[in-house]
Amino acid sequence: MKPIRFLPLLTLPLLCAVAAAQESSGDFDVTKWAMGNVTRTVGAQGRTRLTFEPTDWPNVRFISPAPRDWTGRGLELNTFNPSAQPIEFFVRIDDDVNSDGWRGCRTAKMTAAPGATQKWLITLGTTDPMSYGMRGVPQVRPQNGAAVVMAEGAAPLNPQHIMAWQVFLSHPKEKTSLEVGNIELAASPEAKMTGIVDGFGQYAGATWAGKIGSLTDLKNAQGTEERELAARPNLANRDRFGGNSAGPRLEATGFFRTQKEGGKWWLVTPKGYPFWSAGVDVVQNGEPTITTGREAMFTELPRDGELLAAFRGVADNVLMGPQKGNKPATFDFYRANLWRKYGDNWDESWKRTALQRLRSWGFNTIGNWSHGGLFDARFGEARVPYTVNIGLWGSHKNVPSEEAYWGPMHDPFDPQFARDVEARVGEGTKSAIGDPYCIGYFVDNELSWGGFDDKNWRTRYGLAIGALNLGGASPAKSVFVADLKAKYANIEVLNGAWKTQFASWDALVAPFKITEEPNEAQKGDFSTYLTHFADQYFRTVKQALKKTDGNHLYLGCRFAWRNPEAIKSAAMWCDVVTFNIYAPRIEDKDWDFTNALDKPILIGEFHMGALDRGMFHPGLVKSNDQKQRAQMFADYLQSAARRPNFVGAHWFQYVDEALTGRPYDGENYNIGFVNATDTPYPELVAAARQSNAQIYQWHGGK
Repeated sequence: MKPIRFLPLLTLPLLCAVAAAQESSGDFDVTKWAMGNVTRTVGAQGRTRLTFEPTDWPNVRFISPAPRDWTGRGLELNTFNPSAQPIEFFVRIDDDVNSDGWRGCRTAKMTAAPGATQKWLITLGTTDPMSYGMRGVPQVRPQNGAAVVMAEGAAPLNPQHIMAWQVFLSHPKEKTSLEVGNIELAASPEAKMTGIVDGFGQYAGATWAGKIGSLTDLKNAQGTEERELAARPNLANRDRFGGNSAGPRLEATGFFRTQKEGGKWWLVTPKGYPFWSAGVDVVQNGEPTITTGREAMFTELPRDGELLAAFRGVADNVLMGPQKGNKPATFDFYRANLWRKYGDNWDESWKRTALQRLRSWGFNTIGNWSHGGLFDARFGEARVPYTVNIGLWGSHKNVPSEEAYWGPMHDPFDPQFARDVEARVGEGTKSAIGDPYCIGYFVDNELSWGGFDDKNWRTRYGLAIGALNLGGASPAKSVFVADLKAKYANIEVLNGAWKTQFASWDALVAPFKITEEPNEAQKGDFSTYLTHFADQYFRTVKQALKKTDGNHLYLGCRFAWRNPEAIKSAAMWCDVVTFNIYAPRIEDKDWDFTNALDKPILIGEFHMGALDRGMFHPGLVKSNDQKQRAQMFADYLQSAARRPNFVGAHWFQYVDEALTGRPYDGENYNIGFVNATDTPYPELVAAARQSNAQIYQWHGGK
């Protein structure tokens, strides 16, 4: 499923505070805030220039001596970006000095434009999006020249007990300066939450070009698009799989494979043509949203017995929001609109239209988590190559770690893990065996591998630290101890290297918690163990895939969190190494490390979003409007295709998330190529056609 994105986890000092307090002069004077990897100098117009070091979470932070009551108020500040590049920065507000970046806090993300002075109002308000089961709520108009930004968080926050606030950057790659000043509290406006969704699932509180206002509008838009698709069915110089038929003819094996040709990695089509995978994830025909307890948000919902009642349902996996753990009623506006467009045969018409769109827009891959009906051989020459996702689950044990957003990591040393892998792989490959249109298999997604940065040892060595904290019943712990026994002649030798005082090997078998930064000997042993751990995981999966289906590619585990050992192991065992990369573009300085792997690299997820067409949240990479969104798409794709080892990039996702949030976590992002009415975003479509037409020139270096 689509990832919930994490907020930074910062190590915070402790403070006892019991009495209520009034704001003091130091509360909002950034020159008096504590600095974490930040230097201060005097800026212009009363601002302070903050220079953030290239590390995990450089920040300036104020800790209140007693709780502050910010009810109905927000934090206002001015910024000036002295650089020629946009700067993404964050403001976090805590109701607990022990907040870890997830609990007891709210975080707002903003982008300071190059050379611009901007005013911001970070609001808490009573309109907490997640209290409504949503990630974003309707935009509030600027207040006194300040752009209103809602601070977000999945856990509750008490505005009557605010204890700390900070400005920080996330993993800057170089020293970054931002001027901040004129910080004060200001009245916090509230978003209107009643009657915000019209009968087509669109925002009722705004108008924009192309908004559907009637069934006639919907039909007219459908007719216009059908004529356009008929006039532009495919890109030129493509084989039936979307490979470059004007490129060199390589060996044809009947299935997709990889090849390094002229210093560049390629996928190769079953017919032997070079292939760069331009894809779209989650090509699905449903986007339900919860209605229980939120009926007043909707201007129209079907009653019992009405035709549209067929698109009501029940959610059974609600992880966040007021319906957490319940089974609330849902309604699917997207499916209802498909029925309005196509009639009772809407599902079949949707499949054919989706395939036609992808080819017309220049895409040659159906990405992860897409509708299996799109892969059917009966579609013949209209088919589009696809990928299959296999999720690993079962009764095997797990290993906890500091960076475990989606949950603890598989224990690959548990014998049950291999049995579970074989079962899941057997199920997941059934429909694709022998199909030349299947590129290969993604196995798992965004696993809890830990961190890449040596400066954060808790996440960098998280799996090793987590294994040590387990007992002897843990296979991962047992293997770790066995590895150490093989290296060190006795426990005294290990104690000398680790600066520990274990009485025996049995004492090490008991849970051992690392509380201080490991020394160099420990880090070396942790790294060796992480390599063993990753090799065991990837080898087990590779062997199961090879046993079940030796013709299709192993496309990796879709790294989000990663450590160097896991990446090297993936390059050894996977045919393609996959990363989910949410960024404005692929920067060489960030990804040149993959050159040493000498393996093809594929981007499993990326997107951009905007708020100018009635959506409430832009997703993980924000653009100003649909025009800039399209430009950013083109820039991202070109930056990826020009890298000699990158062989594809898959956009996340096909359709916007429901305006009022998907059921299980409330995401409601503008990340689709089409909106809730199944109407494409014309700017994005135009950018896709133009960019995808140049993919082979970009990657081929011509």
